[in-house]
Amino acid sequence: MVDASEPGETLLVPLRMTPVKGWSSNSLTLMGDAVHLMPPTGSHGGNNALRDAALLGRALQEAAQGAIPVGDALARYQQEMLAYSSREVRAALRMLRLSLTRNPLIRVPLLKVLPVLHPVFQGSDGPVAVKRSTPKGDSSDH
Repeated sequence: MVDASEPGETLLVPLRMTPVKGWSSNSLTLMGDAVHLMPPTGSHGGNNALRDAALLGRALQEAAQGAIPVGDALARYQQEMLAYSSREVRAALRMLRLSLTRNPLIRVPLLKVLPVLHPVFQGSDGPVAVKRSTPKGDSSDH
């Protein structure tokens, strides 16, 4: 893709992926790229933004029900989010470096093996196999 691009129509946008250590606020929080910017490889950024939203939603629901103060809910969200997002930023950077390599000993197996491994994701509870669904009446293996 880089080799086929037109230099005059190319824009370099450096991404700064600096791990966030945390912050303190009883009424403000961040999510998605605002707190854990990731390279655009492997859908890490989008998936983590959705994970952030779900986690923050659960924390705010607990606060709305009076189970915990809002500040405590935000602090717990931030602590959990920073733990998984820092791992995901490192994983996305590793994937980016691998995908950009020109070394054929790495690149060829990567391009041949990743499509096969695509349905397996590493979650916080270990590997999770994702079963592909087949259309009704189609009993063939894909």
